[in-house]
Amino acid sequence: MESDSTGHLSDYSHIKLRPNPRDGTTSGGGEDGGGGDGEEAIDQCLLVNENITLEEFERCPFWKKSKIVPPKGSTIHVNPTVINGRLGVIEDGGGELLGYLPTRFNFLRLCIEQGGSYAGEVSGSTTTPVPSVRVSLSSQ
Repeated sequence: MESDSTGHLSDYSHIKLRPNPRDGTTSGGGEDGGGGDGEEAIDQCLLVNENITLEEFERCPFWKKSKIVPPKGSTIHVNPTVINGRLGVIEDGGGELLGYLPTRFNFLRLCIEQGGSYAGEVSGSTTTPVPSVRVSLSSQ
């Protein structure tokens, strides 16, 4: 498991988000969307995240129903609402839940609440030693 936080949004107070262009609100960082102290804000919402190993793959519907791993290149997206309190990744072909993003990506929930969406593809998968899936995500 890659869990390295408490899973609360307060764990991500260090994340600096740019103002939402739609309504000008910000989350995290200073009022200007930057971190204050003259540092330039990095929009975490726009960063590409590669080779993320999904958690709980074997407990999710995709594996339970098919007993196969999705092939590399399969398209996926992050579910816009939380599933069981977590950010779930859905396989686009069948619409089944593949797994959950590690909690270190919980900041994406704030980005989604600001109107962001995330999609990508399976960057790797294996059945040995245990079934697992890696995905790459980018903002859409």
